Amino acid sequence: MERFSSAEGHGDKCGTFGDFVPDAVKRGYVVVRSKKEMDSAASAGANKILGLFASIGKTPELFRVYPEEPYPADEPTLPQMTAAALEVLEKDRDGFILLVEGSQIDWANHRNELPYQICETLAFDDAVKIVLHWINEDPHRKMHTLVIVAPDHETGGFAITGHKGKLYESGDLVEGLWATKKHIAGDVIIWSQGPGSQFLGKPPDNTEIYRVMKNALR
Repeated sequence: MERFSSAEGHGDKCGTFGDFVPDAVKRGYVVVRSKKEMDSAASAGANKILGLFASIGKTPELFRVYPEEPYPADEPTLPQMTAAALEVLEKDRDGFILLVEGSQIDWANHRNELPYQICETLAFDDAVKIVLHWINEDPHRKMHTLVIVAPDHETGGFAITGHKGKLYESGDLVEGLWATKKHIAGDVIIWSQGPGSQFLGKPPDNTEIYRVMKNALR
């Protein structure tokens, strides 16, 4: 497995100690740089948290699978960050909007790295499970929470080619081909549930998603 950096092509001059940090503190944000600090801030009742866990991009989930690529013990995963965000936001009785982005699925596809893609997708799937579990804990949440899972575009043009005559089992790595290392214009799948989701049960224009979310806030 070729070692690669999650920072490739995604530089940020501010880093985790840039000039924006003091400004965020002045605005009432609690700055955290580890899972322990994040959990403590959320449990202590902080209503604004700025998590700066890596200088550029989080460590790829792939490195949790391959022992030779150690994953920082104090860096939270996407599902753990999602759980902390819900713990903070659920205190707002006026409601809230939470955006959870599995951004490195796109990074993996730009590299045409299938194991990288799979691990990031599974981490995002776990984050969605966190949200659904939170909703199912309360009938009021189930009635009033709109969940939309949608990519902003497709990258790589990946297609499963399979293996003729073989039945895949859980844990098998599928065989596939890539069309490009760039974005493509293919349609993407939208999954949704909750108030307004019935308007996404068709192939909508991407701007329709905004209108559905806007109407759900009324």
